[in-house]
Amino acid sequence: MTSRHTLLILATSIFIWSCKNERISEIEVTKPAKSSNLQRGGTPYQLQPLCLDGSTSNEMENFVADYKIDSLLKDANCKWDCLNNIYNTNFNQLDITSKQLLSYYILSSKDLIGLLQQNPQNTTYKTATEKHIEALIQSKYSGYTVLYYALLALQNAGYSNASSLANDIYQYGRVDSTSLWSYNAIATGTPTLSTEDHELHRKLAENHKHLLKIKEAFIP
Repeated sequence: MTSRHTLLILATSIFIWSCKNERISEIEVTKPAKSSNLQRGGTPYQLQPLCLDGSTSNEMENFVADYKIDSLLKDANCKWDCLNNIYNTNFNQLDITSKQLLSYYILSSKDLIGLLQQNPQNTTYKTATEKHIEALIQSKYSGYTVLYYALLALQNAGYSNASSLANDIYQYGRVDSTSLWSYNAIATGTPTLSTEDHELHRKLAENHKHLLKIKEAFIP
């Protein structure tokens, strides 16, 4: 089990959790994080957990507060490029957790994935989607649902390197014991979980299924 903490953001709350002995041992509920898309129900990649490298979570919390990221998520006038500008302008100063957070919000909450799906010939959407999925993969991001749909959108847009990116994801994802443990716990019905924990594990198990989908869909 990796010693780093993982920061998990669900559709309605931010949960900070750490894993010991392949179990979720601590859940801390903090400030809600919602987007207009999530409030409308959202797509599969918007409803699944956001799993961040929490090694720099304190810096990320300061960044979110300083740049009023929560307010920007709710602002319909702030499109994906609004957050992309923040990402680009502050790239050298941003910690790893903040970079993952912004890349996820750009692809999912502000739905750059959906824009590319609807406009596969748009090179701006394609280039930005490629940039942010590669950034997430480089930091071994474990939110496989959004990675799957981003790869699918890129492939449908004529991107030729989807299988290579998919292989990179699968190589680090297949040793992700937290995701696999939740998947097995739900699949076997063990251990006995509280209602809250069961919902968390269910979402993580569904997330792990998308790692398997990545392997099946993109790796020859």
